[in-house]
Amino acid sequence: MLGADPEELRALAREMSQRADQLREARATLSAKVNGPLQWHGPDAFFFKHAWNSSHAPTLHKAAEMLLEASRRLQQQAQDQQDTSSS
Repeated sequence: MLGADPEELRALAREMSQRADQLREARATLSAKVNGPLQWHGPDAFFFKHAWNSSHAPTLHKAAEMLLEASRRLQQQAQDQQDTSSS
């Protein structure tokens, strides 16, 4: 058999989308705490906040976007598989 079960692809796509949502939520929650009224001052605090905002938070954002793109591709592959199997 060539191809895949469209429902399995759709289930995986949903899972990836949900995990992307979790990453976005984690990024937002952590960013609010790191950049909020945290009682931490001095050079270590400055460097940590800078690293979070310039590297770590954007990396989480990029990972979420990549999961969403993979989810979209899986949805399209599932539809293509279904269309091919129906004809």
